[in-house]
Amino acid sequence: MFKKINNWHLSLMIIIVSVLSVSLIQQYAFAQWSPPSTAPGGSAINHLVVTPMSENLNLNGSTIVDPGTDANFSIDPAGPIGITTKGASFDGDVAITSGNELCFDSDCRDWAELVASIGPDTDWTESGSDVYRLSGDVGIGLNSPDYKLHLYDGTYTLKFDGNEILHPEASPLYVRSGADIKFEPDALSSKVTFKSSGYVGIGTESPNKNLHVFAEAANAEIDLQSGSALTHWGIYQDSSNEDLYFWNDDNRVIFTNEGRVGINKPAPNAMLDIEASGVSAIHAESANASYHPISGENSASLGTAVLGQGYYGVRGESTISGGSAIYGNQSSGAYAGYFTGNVKVANNGTSIGYFQFNVVTADPPSSDCASVYDRGKAVFNTTTGELIICNFNKTIGTDWDRFERAIELP
Repeated sequence: MFKKINNWHLSLMIIIVSVLSVSLIQQYAFAQWSPPSTAPGGSAINHLVVTPMSENLNLNGSTIVDPGTDANFSIDPAGPIGITTKGASFDGDVAITSGNELCFDSDCRDWAELVASIGPDTDWTESGSDVYRLSGDVGIGLNSPDYKLHLYDGTYTLKFDGNEILHPEASPLYVRSGADIKFEPDALSSKVTFKSSGYVGIGTESPNKNLHVFAEAANAEIDLQSGSALTHWGIYQDSSNEDLYFWNDDNRVIFTNEGRVGINKPAPNAMLDIEASGVSAIHAESANASYHPISGENSASLGTAVLGQGYYGVRGESTISGGSAIYGNQSSGAYAGYFTGNVKVANNGTSIGYFQFNVVTADPPSSDCASVYDRGKAVFNTTTGELIICNFNKTIGTDWDRFERAIELP
């Protein structure tokens, strides 16, 4: 009987202790955990929310894993790799080991090793808000640049270097601006300026015409050259005056600011001043009988329309039958030709030279021999066969001297 009572009593004690233990565990659990108000992605029985944890989470040698997905995720403090993940969306393992190493696949580095392997950024350097590099080439649109800046859009290439802009394709290169375009080799002045009006200035930022070349303290010059073996032609304005020069080994043509033109004459003394050596100074031709190769006009009293100086001041050669080497027309003037020295008519080597007078059929009027300025006028009267020469005499007035012809032609 005693034995039975003791067994029963023991059973009752076990039940009481169990109830008390459950009550204590429930109170402790309720102090640490509470069910979520809403299930985050599933039923409430599959999730716990820490609010907050007052003690460390002790895995007691176990791991946190997620075998239900395509990725193997685990936290295993006791293992060789503390945190690891690998799945279809990764190319390899990414892990943090218990030795504070970051691993990519099997390549694990601690922080010092990572810094040493990465090293400083030697390509780009920051300076305030600026970024720059001191070496190498930069490519945009391609991975093999061969200039400091190499741009490629899939069709055309544009290359920039320290002293060159290269556009190798056979296509237009457009440089556009809403205002002027200036090329400045230094920060002091613009050497070439393209105005929005279309004017181009070389040496000036304010071109006044389509092309304006300016030099402050030297000759403003444009050079033209066809082939390296040829001497260039230079067109320039002398900085010491306002004259315009055409140069080829020497000043060949000069236009003065007074309107004079000198050909091989640095300082022309006439409106057209030509100095020739070994060639004719002027050669003029006309294929129209109504026009003259050379036409001179002087409207002043005693003025000269054409003046020739030299061994032969004026030389004329007639190459057409019936023509004249030199032709003068009196018009309203006093003389068709005027000579202040001797006049010589000579053979030209193939024919006899003659001095031929004008022919008339009647005696000239007395008014043609009315002053001393008419002395020496002569005509040949074909009716009488006489050569009539004016010999004006103030005493007796008109005086025509008559000479019989010495030779009578059949």
